[in-house]
Amino acid sequence: MSKPQYTSQGRATRWRSNRGAAAVRDKYANRSEREDPRRSQEQIEYIADLLLELKEIAHSNHLSTLAGILELAHAEARIRAKDCR
Repeated sequence: MSKPQYTSQGRATRWRSNRGAAAVRDKYANRSEREDPRRSQEQIEYIADLLLELKEIAHSNHLSTLAGILELAHAEARIRAKDCR
């Protein structure tokens, strides 16, 4: 039996259908540079939210090493966001 073939389009469809990722994207969707003087902090917080979502996806797929790396990256992003305040 051969392995199933996954295409990048299939992964993109799964990404778009992920409710957690959609919530993160929606949270930051209507921000513009002129509206928010703390744009750098907002971007770092957005990255941190994405990293957390990716960590949960990795963990649910039993990718413990990747989940650990993403958890470290999430912690780093949170620290950097606090530095911007």
